[in-house]
Amino acid sequence: MQCLAFIFGQALTLLSFGLATAVSAPPSAEQIYETYAKHPEKGITKAEFQHYLRDSSLSPAVKALYDKGNTEVVNAVNADTSDEADLAFSRQSVALGDPMSLASFKDYLTAFPPRKTILPPRQATAPTQKPAKPVPSAPSGILDRLTNSKLHDTSLHVTRSAPIPATPGGADPGPAQLNWTHSAGSEDVFTIDAAVSYTYEVESLKNKHFWGYFPSLNVIPSFEANTSTRSTATQNSLKGKIDFQFALNPDYAAENAPPLQALSIAPAYEADRVKKTETYGVDLFYTPFLKEIGMGTLLPITLRQNPSAPVASREEAYRLAYPGFIWSPSIGFEIGHATVDRAAIYGNDPDYVRFVAKIKLDIYLIPQFVIGFSYAGRIFLTGDEGSFSFFDITPTWYLGSADDIQDPKKIHFAIGLDFKDGETTPNFKHVDSFSAFIGAKF
Repeated sequence: MQCLAFIFGQALTLLSFGLATAVSAPPSAEQIYETYAKHPEKGITKAEFQHYLRDSSLSPAVKALYDKGNTEVVNAVNADTSDEADLAFSRQSVALGDPMSLASFKDYLTAFPPRKTILPPRQATAPTQKPAKPVPSAPSGILDRLTNSKLHDTSLHVTRSAPIPATPGGADPGPAQLNWTHSAGSEDVFTIDAAVSYTYEVESLKNKHFWGYFPSLNVIPSFEANTSTRSTATQNSLKGKIDFQFALNPDYAAENAPPLQALSIAPAYEADRVKKTETYGVDLFYTPFLKEIGMGTLLPITLRQNPSAPVASREEAYRLAYPGFIWSPSIGFEIGHATVDRAAIYGNDPDYVRFVAKIKLDIYLIPQFVIGFSYAGRIFLTGDEGSFSFFDITPTWYLGSADDIQDPKKIHFAIGLDFKDGETTPNFKHVDSFSAFIGAKF
């Protein structure tokens, strides 16, 4: 009997230990995914991902304040989880507006596992002692410190051109370029193609619902220069504008989600370097995004038989995704007034209206190497009613690992070639150049 009692006691001990272990075991990635993804077969959206981040990281006291709508806590938590969600989706190479797949979510949790404890339940009553207000972290950037975190260094960008019209957060303008051209028997020529811009997102539109869309508005002031050390260079322009980029983002998790709609309205000033031709006006552009045909999202040239199937490794993901392409078309009008000095294209009427069609195509052979094609076609509806085309081809090698390419905060430098041909603003002189460049992007 004593032997049986001992065995029975040991069995109870092991059983109770097993139950305790099972109760305290953290949820699996699949369980977390199924809990927060409203449509698991489509993926977890950014808003659902933020919900997961709040539940997995907030202390019970702060969670209670958030649930009660404490303004300071809600704003701070929403900003932090939004930034972390953006970084996570970028790290997993999720296209703009798309949900994250289960395979990518599991990969994220492998690198950034949730807390080992069970998610804290909501408090039924308010805490007896009012918790201290969360202490914000000290601003880390120059703009953050100078403006008390109203402006952020992460929103200031240096690229090849101003953000492409009607593509908020979409097509990459590429790195700013310092071009070098060497011709036998003549001096070397250096050309700069660069732009400085700041992207300000109107926070009040976040999480709003409008006609089945989630609207967003980015205000982007920018200054762009395409200038040369040669005073007689045919492309020598300076341009400043304030771009209001409004987008209607669909709920991609919903059935038959409509395409993203984007509109850009930009008051602009442009002049050649010696100001023989100056223009004052507004640029209006519209772009629909059909991700199924590679608009605004990387589309592999060799399509997988089952795109939703999980991949076994990051190397396999690169092999299946590349080579791939992204393209972005936009159409619109440039309307304004030209101060003309020997620029016959504007005719006798300095007021102009021109129809514009633009295409930006990036072909990624591997994550670090991209061949960019840009085209702009303009038809004057006033003056001489002429038509002009401008082509730009830029093979670019980004200096960094394949993993770094997925995080825009880690990749800053590049080398490449640049071929330009055609006529472009503001004075439409013919450009025909081929040069090598070193590039920088921040």
